[in-house]
Amino acid sequence: MKIRNAYKFLFTIPLLFGFATTGHAQGGWFGGDDEYRPSLLLQPSEITFAGPTPMDGQNLQLLLSLPNGLGELQRQASAQFEAHLQNEIQAHLTELFNDEEIPLVENSGELVLDSAVEISIRQQIREVKKFDRYDSERGSLKVYGKFRYTLRDRQGAMLDQQQVDLEKLGVERRYLTRTPRDGGMVEDSTGPAVEKVLSDLVDEIIDVVEDRLEAGKLQQLALKTQSP
Repeated sequence: MKIRNAYKFLFTIPLLFGFATTGHAQGGWFGGDDEYRPSLLLQPSEITFAGPTPMDGQNLQLLLSLPNGLGELQRQASAQFEAHLQNEIQAHLTELFNDEEIPLVENSGELVLDSAVEISIRQQIREVKKFDRYDSERGSLKVYGKFRYTLRDRQGAMLDQQQVDLEKLGVERRYLTRTPRDGGMVEDSTGPAVEKVLSDLVDEIIDVVEDRLEAGKLQQLALKTQSP
């Protein structure tokens, strides 16, 4: 009888140990939520962009002579800048959630993050000079508008939202344009300057919103939606 009880005791120890280890791996001893990470669906950002049209490599006289030549160039530039901004936003948010160990999914996330950007980049001319062969213009690019995100559960109920005034972030870059007087090709650094402005802008936006998108905050919001 004593031998049988001893065998039962020896058999029970690994079972208890295995149960405790499994419970801890699932989020703390006996069902805690310390390790819980809600899945998140990151939606593409809605972007409304207005900004300067880079003229680098263009013959201004020829461009103005073409039907809708300048309009088509503006459309192409806006599409390029919107794509650059979209890539920057998605890359930075993905990096943020990866650092927080939040699993990103392609559908049916426990949380859904939508974002929108309304942005206007304006040129502020600082200096105009005329030379024998070309005219030059120096200035800066300043950003106006707003960034907004909304965080919802999978049923669409609002959990959190935040809006950022882009002008207050103080992002600015310089540009230089040289336009030949003989109708030759324009030299213009506006295009790269706009892309740098957009990249810098996203860095600043993430610095503002990251505290409210950390794992602990998302965990609390997701658990609230699961409460009876």
